[in-house]
Amino acid sequence: NMSSVSAVVSSSGRVFSIIDEGPTASIYLPARWSLAARDAYSGVLLWKVPIHEWHARLFPLKSGPQQLPRRLVAAGDRVYVTLGIDAPVSQLDAATSEMLQTFPDTEHAEELLYLDGKLVVVVNTESAVKPFRGRTPASRPGFVLDETAVNLAGGRSVVMLDTQTGKAVWKTQPGAVVPLTVAADRRSVFFLRGAALAAADMNDGKDIWTEVVARKPVRFGTASSPTLLVHKDVVCLALGGELTARDAATGRALWSAACATAGYKAPASIFVVDGLVWDVAAGGEPYRPGSDLSKINRTYTGYDLRTGEVVKEIPVSSKHGYAIMHHRCHVPRASGRSIITSFPGIEFFDVETGRSTH
Repeated sequence: NMSSVSAVVSSSGRVFSIIDEGPTASIYLPARWSLAARDAYSGVLLWKVPIHEWHARLFPLKSGPQQLPRRLVAAGDRVYVTLGIDAPVSQLDAATSEMLQTFPDTEHAEELLYLDGKLVVVVNTESAVKPFRGRTPASRPGFVLDETAVNLAGGRSVVMLDTQTGKAVWKTQPGAVVPLTVAADRRSVFFLRGAALAAADMNDGKDIWTEVVARKPVRFGTASSPTLLVHKDVVCLALGGELTARDAATGRALWSAACATAGYKAPASIFVVDGLVWDVAAGGEPYRPGSDLSKINRTYTGYDLRTGEVVKEIPVSSKHGYAIMHHRCHVPRASGRSIITSFPGIEFFDVETGRSTH
């Protein structure tokens, strides 16, 4: 069923998490969700705020939803969060949990991004949640689960908030904004809308450029989606097995290369590490009984951000144990100069030396 930890972020020596601490005797017992803050060094609980309604806990195993981790942001001495599955965005004091303000017109918020005092919010403009019917336990035939789930069918707007005044600076017209594809730099906000990649001005929300990147509106689910990131005036998009880099100012295509379509039950994994954009081939050929393990190899490729030149390659071979089945259900991450993946467990690949530890 759904993970008991929906989101974890850290800022200024504190770790914040959205966590279910309900009874562990049975998944069918009531959930007890809360936003909790702990000291990052000792783990001591600092404060806890209850969340009375969250996503359906009986949601199918390994199906996400991947949107939930984007509902929590920590920036300095402030925390931004939706304190309910359909709640508006709230601003809390990170040290005390004091409610500082709730932003109007952000009900049904699904994703938050913070940048220089501004908060980019993806808001579902229709009914953001829908009834969810989980599996009924055989021992309780009359059991009815009355919980909610993310409504993927709804239209979405991108809203820019000023965190000082609490006011909305601008809001896009409702449209087919694809979850998990919103990124921003100091000039623009980028997102997939239907079949097109759009760049909106950070100050007024007006379209700067729009480029068609797919033959039809992009499909997405709760377990996987395209991946978009922006770094040093370059927008990178992993979509349908292709990694494309575009000039952030004009939308002009710079280069493209084949890439992994997605991880196992996870979005496509691309990272910028040490000035290069890395394609983490999380899929690869899965292990099957009788497979020749010597032929199950993968390569992590580091491309020059603007030219697409292959600068580094990290071979990942079966002799290290990486042929085991498929990539595990953990979403890959990157930190410092390491790409952190999860084939047999948790592996740290050093992008400078090519060495791995796990």
